[in-house]
Amino acid sequence: MISSPPSPSASPSPSPSLWWVVLGVPVRLLPPFEAVLEKFCMAVSSFEDRPGGPWRLEGLGEDDFDEAGFSSALDATAAAQGIARAPAFTVETVAERDWVKENLDGFPPLHAGRFFIYGSHCGNIVPAGRVGLMVNAGQTFGTGRHESTLGCLLALDTLARARRFTRILDMGCGSGILSLAVAKMWRVRVTALDCDPVAVRIAAANIKRNGAASLVRVRRGRGMVPAAVGQDAPYGLILVNILPAPIIAMAPLVKRYLVPGGVVVLSGILRHQAARVLAAYGAQRLFLLRRIILGDWVTLVLSP
Repeated sequence: MISSPPSPSASPSPSPSLWWVVLGVPVRLLPPFEAVLEKFCMAVSSFEDRPGGPWRLEGLGEDDFDEAGFSSALDATAAAQGIARAPAFTVETVAERDWVKENLDGFPPLHAGRFFIYGSHCGNIVPAGRVGLMVNAGQTFGTGRHESTLGCLLALDTLARARRFTRILDMGCGSGILSLAVAKMWRVRVTALDCDPVAVRIAAANIKRNGAASLVRVRRGRGMVPAAVGQDAPYGLILVNILPAPIIAMAPLVKRYLVPGGVVVLSGILRHQAARVLAAYGAQRLFLLRRIILGDWVTLVLSP
C-alpha cells in the first residue's frame, strides 16, 4: 500500500541504519551483478561514468550490511561469468537524518511550462491557468526536478500548443508524472509501463490521487512487447525516459508502434550520448524536431 507523507508537523519515526554499496562493472556484466545487488539492497541504480568505461553500480540498503554474504555472492557471479576476480566494492554508512522533514523541505512546488508539480503535503494550491500534477515520488524516480523529467515536461508543454494526440504511451513511467501530464493536458487515453513493481504501485496511487484513473492504465512490463503495448497501439505520442542503451535498442519497436506523423520524446540521455541515440532513430526514419538541453542532460523530440 502506498501512503501519503505525514504532515510536516508529524513526529518522524526513528530512521533505520542506511548504507550505500558501490562497485564498477563492464556494461556486458551489468545484469548479473545488478541481480546480486537486488538481493541485498532495497534500491539499485546504474549509470555510465564515461563513454566506453565501466558502469557504476550503486545499492542502498538498511540495517546490517552482510559483507561476507555480499562478497560471496559477487565471487559466485564472477565465476559464473568466467571472470577471475569479482569487482571491488566500497560501503559507506549514510548518516542518520530526519528523512521526513528533509523530503518535505526538499520538494517545494515546481513550475515547468504550464505544468505545476507539487506534493500532497502542499495542499491544493494550483495557480489559475496551470495544469496541476500532485506527485509523491516515494521510492521511485519522478518528482519533475531531474533534468530528464523536466525536459520532457517542457517538450510536452510546447507540443500542446500545436498538436493533439489520441493515444499515448509512457515507457518507464516511474512515478507516473509524465502520464499524468499528458492525460491532464489532452484528456486522452494513456498506457503507462514500468518494469519496477514499486514504480507501478506508486504511479497507480499518484494517478488515482489526481483523478486520472479512467484515462491512464498502468501496467508492469519490460520492453515494448506486444502483450504490454500492442492492445492500444499505434500511438500518436510515445514517451521514453529511461537510459540510452534500452532507448537505442527499442528504436525499431518505437517506429513500429508510432502512427504516421506521430511524435517521440526521448530523455534520460546525457549530452555526449545524444548522437548515438539520434543515429539509431535516424535509421528508423525518425528525425529531430527539437532538442532541449538542461545542464548535462538532453531531451530529444523526434518525428518521421
